[in-house]
Amino acid sequence: VYCDPASPVLMVPLPYRHRRFEFRLRPEDDEELVVSPEHVRSLLAARYGSTPLPTVIRARVYLHHSRIASTFGVGRILLAGDAAHLQPPFFGQGMNSGLRDASNLAWKLAAVARGVAGRGIVETYNVERRPHAAEMVGFATKIGAMYQPRNALTERLRDVVFRSVQLIPGGRDYILQMKYKPMPRYTRGVMTGVDTTNRSDPVGRMFPQPEVEGPRGRSLLDNVIGPWFAVLLLGVDPSSLAGESLEWWRSIGASIVRIVPSRSGRPGDGGLASADGDLITVEDVDGAFRDWRLARPGDEIIVLRPDRYVAATCNRSGIEATTAALRRTFGTADVSLAHSAQPSPQHLPVAATERPPS
Repeated sequence: VYCDPASPVLMVPLPYRHRRFEFRLRPEDDEELVVSPEHVRSLLAARYGSTPLPTVIRARVYLHHSRIASTFGVGRILLAGDAAHLQPPFFGQGMNSGLRDASNLAWKLAAVARGVAGRGIVETYNVERRPHAAEMVGFATKIGAMYQPRNALTERLRDVVFRSVQLIPGGRDYILQMKYKPMPRYTRGVMTGVDTTNRSDPVGRMFPQPEVEGPRGRSLLDNVIGPWFAVLLLGVDPSSLAGESLEWWRSIGASIVRIVPSRSGRPGDGGLASADGDLITVEDVDGAFRDWRLARPGDEIIVLRPDRYVAATCNRSGIEATTAALRRTFGTADVSLAHSAQPSPQHLPVAATERPPS
């Protein structure tokens, strides 16, 4: 990124030895002349110097927008991706935001189609996704303003700030890995027990991806629990849980997963083994769940949504109340919408759209 006050330039390395340059038009520029081969070569020459200029494949004039729909859904009409929000290209998060839309919406549509949730669950798509999408649009717009400083003084000040940050341990990685990017946090929707006053509260946030070990060796957690709901029991024996909560989770196809400390089981124990044959037992090989319990000793049970956001946490005595609260967010299922032959949780259809490169 060349943050020049008069003529900012964005250069993006692409696969197959391609490279994209973006130049800001000046008010006096003619849109037809600026894409002429002669003018494009003059713009590139300022960046290549004595190096031979590359072959120009195409040149276009385009406008970018910062827009977001007033709602992501009305009745049976749902918007996702570029139809719901448009971001300027300065932050490179447009397609990522669209994929977040798809991962949020797909499992809710599947839940209604399978007859395990009412149509109201789809309405939580707008409640959950729109605030974060709006935040990303606003953030990308601010990044673009930073690329174009107002004058030479603000340009120098910005450079001093960035160079100073790199002197701080971890500062360079913080910038290069875009750790400053706004992370989605759902406070309303298909979840319960959100503590908005606690910045470390995991409910409504994406769950980490720890490595676990089962009968087939080490694997990431998602590969073990499948693409649907999962109830994680952290050192909890399911037979010690009172009530019928686990039975309801099983009835909608959720995976019941017992997490045990590493090397705590007998050789060959774990995996798909229990009295009723549907309990998954895995070992916490990297200590991720151990650290979780040390930080949050009251979290003995974690409910994960299909998009891997935390729907709820509780101790073993709170499983009944927690399940009842989550069931209310599902609404009343319309059995007439359910397929006569429902797919198993391991084979649920997942759909996502990806826009073609511009």
